[in-house]
Amino acid sequence: WVAEHVREERLGFVVDDTDPESVAAALTSVLEDRAEAVAMGVRGRAIIEDHLNWDAAAQRLQQAYERLV
Repeated sequence: WVAEHVREERLGFVVDDTDPESVAAALTSVLEDRAEAVAMGVRGRAIIEDHLNWDAAAQRLQQAYERLV
């Protein structure tokens, strides 16, 4: 699911880590398109800040408990 999430949210590149050409192509793309590299970082940070933090985790846990009760 991680690869799918990375693709859908455009957070980076999904590569076959056993394929040097695939890894090189992804790295080259990042080096050649600085604006997109920065944009990927911005999107990734937004997901962390909005969804993958302690407050968000606590809310999800509380909602799960409430559904059980």
